[in-house]
Amino acid sequence: MSIATAKRWGFISIPAVVAGLIWLSLLFGKGSGIGLWAWICGGPAAILMVISGGGWLVVPGERRFLRFMSLAGVFGVVGAVLGIFSWGFLPALALIVMSLAVAALSGWIAVEHHDAPADIPTPQMSPVLALRAALDNIIVGVFVSVPKIVQGESEIRRVAEELDGALAAFESNGWDENPDALVEAPPALDNPSIIERTFVGHKLEALRFESGYEPHPSLPGGERWLSYSNNRDARAMVFRHKDDKPRPWLICIHGYQMGMPFLDLNLFEPKFLHEKLGCNLILPLLPLHGGRKIRLVSGDGYFNGDVLDTFNAVRQSQWDIRRLISWARLQGAEKIGAIGYSLGGYNTALLSTLEELDLAIPAIPLTDIPDIFWFHGPRQILDAIGEVGATKERAKQLMAPLSPLVRESKVALPNRHIIGGLADEIIPPAHVNMLEDHWQTGRVTWFEGSHLAFKDLPVVNQTIAELITEKLKN
Repeated sequence: MSIATAKRWGFISIPAVVAGLIWLSLLFGKGSGIGLWAWICGGPAAILMVISGGGWLVVPGERRFLRFMSLAGVFGVVGAVLGIFSWGFLPALALIVMSLAVAALSGWIAVEHHDAPADIPTPQMSPVLALRAALDNIIVGVFVSVPKIVQGESEIRRVAEELDGALAAFESNGWDENPDALVEAPPALDNPSIIERTFVGHKLEALRFESGYEPHPSLPGGERWLSYSNNRDARAMVFRHKDDKPRPWLICIHGYQMGMPFLDLNLFEPKFLHEKLGCNLILPLLPLHGGRKIRLVSGDGYFNGDVLDTFNAVRQSQWDIRRLISWARLQGAEKIGAIGYSLGGYNTALLSTLEELDLAIPAIPLTDIPDIFWFHGPRQILDAIGEVGATKERAKQLMAPLSPLVRESKVALPNRHIIGGLADEIIPPAHVNMLEDHWQTGRVTWFEGSHLAFKDLPVVNQTIAELITEKLKN
């Protein structure tokens, strides 16, 4: 895979600086009569525009400034609306347009100045696409700032020591040469608890069972993982047709920080997948998400820099999903496919190396966990853990047995298909390209969109419908 290195032009952020100065001139203007409320509404936007635009001007390529620039645009729109009585309708309208332009600028810079694989299509930039990329950047900031990231000298040293112990166990047990020893098949699931429920207008079966997953005894961090009591119960939502027709089953794996019914049922629309395409659906709840969460935020702990927790989260995800597949087979499932988005795309690609599925669709897929953590993670934390030996390269060694880029897929080549976004700022297009290279398949559908705004694009649902019809229903 060859990477085309983007040019780093700092001057293109000047409009954001100018917009921030216009905001400030309005706030500081003599005789303006603008009071505290106007400062509350406009101050954050003005300051963020100047800082983020100036930061990119001085250090082009530092993508954290783009997150702040995107956020500044949103603050500007909201502040202009809330402060409309402070500066009047027409000035407020001008501020809204200017702030939207700043947000679009941040998205445009993000897409145009990305190190992207040389052989992927070039997105046709538009204001809408730029704003969608800006939304991705805002969410990246939330991903980084809201979950609890490892920090503090004692915690960072613990992470490094656990990584040392795990890699030593890898060497002594020969797991580098035999990764399958770490992904043993779980026992079949034959008697889960099933209750008929209604969520957000959808009638479904709520399935629940004791996961039974245990960390490998030779690896550190296992006792801590087992202390997450909420995580021990595995759960899934199930949609089954009440007839005798043979139906394909589709495993639908949600993304990071999801796992709530109203989110997951919007992502995997039952009216489309269940009713229109005729599939029986299983929507697993990934470890640490939704009702299995261990902190306030769903998914917190999956990607917080605690490498052994991440290892166990991925390993248990596969354990639980494979148990659900065994249950589907006991229900008479003959054809089983899997589709997942983002983190779900990672788990779908990895699942294809463990189960002989009839279809695997990783969409906007994360494919390298250490790479994405070191790409988006807080720089000061990454530097601190690197100083004590917890580097990206060593984290890759730990995750190798659970990496879809290392393991070989068991799914027939024509039945693997990747979906990727050309303006994806959360999972860069390079991740799609890495999986494509590993699978040695040209079966990739690229869409002109970002990570969060893709479900309404016709090409995405059309591709999914064609694949399910061809591979699962025939």
